Amino acid sequence: MRRFVSAAGVVCVLAGLVAAQSVEYPIPISETSERIAPNTVVFLTYPKYYKTVTGELAPVVTDLVVSGDPEWDFEVNRGIWRLRVRTDGTFRADHEGDAFTYRLEDIGIGGGAEFRSLDLGKANWEKYQVIGDTIRWSDVYPNIDLTVRYVHDTLKVDTIVKAPMMRDIRAKIANKELDGNNYLTARFTVLQAAVMAEARQGGEIRDLYAEPFTINEPLLFVRDNKVIHEVRPVEAYPLDAMGQRLAGARITLRTAQRWQLERNAPGIAEMSVILADLVNLPDGDLCIDPTTTFATGYTQDSLLDYNNQVANYGTNSSITWDNTNDRFVFGFDVSSMGSGKSINSATLMVYMVDANRYYDLETRAYRITEEWTEGDVSWEECIDYTDWTVPGGTFDSPEYQSPPVDFPGNDDFVWLEYDVTDAFKAHYYSAYPIYTFYKGFLVKPEESLSAGEFLTFITSENASTSVRPKLIVTYDHTQFGADAGAGLPGMGSRLAGVKEDNLNVTRLFGGISTAALPDYLDEAQSRGMKVVMCYGCGPVRSSTSEDPLQGIVGGLSGMWYTAGYSLNANGYRDYIMDRLSAVSDYIDGTIDHTIVAVELGNEEDAGFNTIIGGATYTVLKWPLSATQNSYASQPELTKLQYQGGVDFADYYRAARDAIKDEWPNLEIISGGSIVDEKVLAYPDWGGTDPELAGIGRFSRAFVCGFIDGVTAASSASHLPETIAIHGYTLTCGPEDYRDTGVRMNWNWRIDHLEDCCTRGSYEPDMAITEYGMQCGGAYTEQKQAIWYMRRALIDGTVQSVVNDWTWRYSLYFHHPWDTVGIYPWYSDSTTSRVIRKVGRTLHGESSGEPGLGSLGSGVWIQCATDPNFTDAEEDGEETMRCGWTSASNEKWGAVWRFDQNDTSGWWECDGDTRYFDVPLSEADPGNARAYRFTGTSSYSTTTFSAGDLLSAEEVGSVTRYTVPDTDENPVFLRFGQ
Repeated sequence: MRRFVSAAGVVCVLAGLVAAQSVEYPIPISETSERIAPNTVVFLTYPKYYKTVTGELAPVVTDLVVSGDPEWDFEVNRGIWRLRVRTDGTFRADHEGDAFTYRLEDIGIGGGAEFRSLDLGKANWEKYQVIGDTIRWSDVYPNIDLTVRYVHDTLKVDTIVKAPMMRDIRAKIANKELDGNNYLTARFTVLQAAVMAEARQGGEIRDLYAEPFTINEPLLFVRDNKVIHEVRPVEAYPLDAMGQRLAGARITLRTAQRWQLERNAPGIAEMSVILADLVNLPDGDLCIDPTTTFATGYTQDSLLDYNNQVANYGTNSSITWDNTNDRFVFGFDVSSMGSGKSINSATLMVYMVDANRYYDLETRAYRITEEWTEGDVSWEECIDYTDWTVPGGTFDSPEYQSPPVDFPGNDDFVWLEYDVTDAFKAHYYSAYPIYTFYKGFLVKPEESLSAGEFLTFITSENASTSVRPKLIVTYDHTQFGADAGAGLPGMGSRLAGVKEDNLNVTRLFGGISTAALPDYLDEAQSRGMKVVMCYGCGPVRSSTSEDPLQGIVGGLSGMWYTAGYSLNANGYRDYIMDRLSAVSDYIDGTIDHTIVAVELGNEEDAGFNTIIGGATYTVLKWPLSATQNSYASQPELTKLQYQGGVDFADYYRAARDAIKDEWPNLEIISGGSIVDEKVLAYPDWGGTDPELAGIGRFSRAFVCGFIDGVTAASSASHLPETIAIHGYTLTCGPEDYRDTGVRMNWNWRIDHLEDCCTRGSYEPDMAITEYGMQCGGAYTEQKQAIWYMRRALIDGTVQSVVNDWTWRYSLYFHHPWDTVGIYPWYSDSTTSRVIRKVGRTLHGESSGEPGLGSLGSGVWIQCATDPNFTDAEEDGEETMRCGWTSASNEKWGAVWRFDQNDTSGWWECDGDTRYFDVPLSEADPGNARAYRFTGTSSYSTTTFSAGDLLSAEEVGSVTRYTVPDTDENPVFLRFGQ
């Protein structure tokens, strides 16, 4: 079987939709990852975003501002943790329900009961300065400063011992007035410790109040088996004249950290550095830096030190190579990108801040093959008490190694970029994509370092977040659903396929034989299209209970019959997986090169005939229950239809679970047509049976049963991510609601669909699909154009009265089916081109075009039937109106007439005067001009031209604009003209 040579033609099908709408990058996808371009994600080593109270991601703002709490003076509250500060030196960190309140209490020698104050006098908190994310108190004690800083994921508290005191301390050590084996200690009072999480250290639970304890390895605070923050061992280092960490060869200062907490009294936290290590420091200030990191686990990095093979550097804010055998290890959590994407490239970026080497140094990156943890890893060990199989890190060589990268000699402050694509793919495509985090990458020199040469790099613990390591990944994958970026207010449509005069998605029916797949997929690939794979609602029954069909029938009338699968949940699962696997096998071994989503079932409940072995069978899909084959009284039928949905839930779950296990990134959609007899908006059956309350009749009953069945058997999280509603209108106008016992208008249909969902606390995304792409029968060019325009106006401005939900996105399908059952691709044929030409005009925003659905647009007048003309108009004739604001904040409206009784629909009708009413509660929209869309009979040319200035007057509670010559073709009103 022939495979595609390259998937490049299909990989960016919907990605271009984002770019076509001028989406502003970066777009956050998690706290620590963002999409910086279409199909490009950067994984950061700090939380650049935080979740607001409404659950949205917003940029972290670290600047201290005046606190709104009268008990505090300054605060930072727009991040993943909260900092509050008083000018008396008190500061408090809050995160995930835990809170710690500190104040520097004294400077001394030793610790615990042996602590001896240096007697520097009373603390002075009057000299403070707030700049950006930092508050600094100068000379709290003579030659002692304190800074408290809000870093994105870190509480950085620096006790700065200035040069004059350091000289005095070194002199006392030299004169043996101070014992070099003792400690210089900054003692803090822990005024409050409210701990809800479980404390762990060294893999064991730690009772924080039982006895004093040291933090010589990280103290982890854990909730639901997730580390939410971490107190790391103290780091100490000399500062240069600018107050920055002194660059140069590696300097090791041994430190200690001791805590003693009390349940109902202040506790103590001591941060110390051993005196003997201070003797040979260059003249200058010393920083004692205890760091608390919040929401840890995004990344890990450390040094494997050949000269100190048991040392762990996981807490260091920078690390230095000074030996040819030194290595740098990295791990990134890439779970926010999801699994199953087709990877194009992966680039590891590392920042070099200092170098002492004249010549360039060749280096490479490799794939690590053993798991390691940042808090344990060393040259000898990968995890605590577990040695590397190969000391210095076990990695693949030469397989998966990067091309060589030269570190520039004697060149500081530069980014080094490693092409780790092969190594990343090996981790990502494994059974455990999380190996990118637990195993990751190793970087090492390929040439020798001479004595005295060194290179220093920034780590993920560094306070300069902008130069921390990062991983950039590009991939080929559809931008669909939650992966499609921000939804658009009011509609959320993806419109590029319409604007660019091509359709990006085709609907592939599950009934197509595997033998026919190659030709179909070849055609889709050649057109740069993705596929939505769709299946019927599962098993069917014949017209008699004695002769059940031995197979599965799905889709529309007579479209296919598939034998060889059992009529049970496992048979339905196998049927679906076999066809998905056939696509996956055909297209370069991965289904993600073509499949956008999997549509499992819809609520089309009509009966149809199929011929099997020469005999004609009347087949009923769900919602007729699997155990029944005849209609009964209305209450009984409602129960059967509800039970049909419950029955289908078993088939759906079997298929859904298999799909998610094999291809977890494929989105599951469901739903169906809500036109003709297939609407969801039937009223309740009218009986008094309490078991039937709220489930309605027909398709509504089925959908309610389906939701209840899935939720009861597993959970609501197993329901489809998306409810898709097929937007083609057949012979019914898009706003049709002729017989309210059978059909209802669009707004009511949406309300009923949402009501079905919310009765079970189910909140799916909503999608509109198949905009008039079924182009047969009496669908003239003109009718398609006008009905599509009305369809888009309704979708773009409809708002639910239930939850005020709006559309997450829309898919413009190529529908490979017409009234004679063939599979036309349409291309530039007149049967599809007209819709796209209308779409380009309607959705554009240039030279006076409406800009419906543009990024930033919104609804200001909900689409609805205008009640002012219901009684005055001819029988069956109604008027619709709606209003929206474009991305440039211009107000637009539309008004049109439609015939609710004429199943053939209008193309042309006599113009008549209609009114466009704006509630006085809206700001005065000013003057308005009428615009009309016109085109030639083939719509090979289109025009959107301005008409007359409209008159306006106040009538009751509205401002009324008189619109002459209103007909089926919507009249567009542009306000403020």
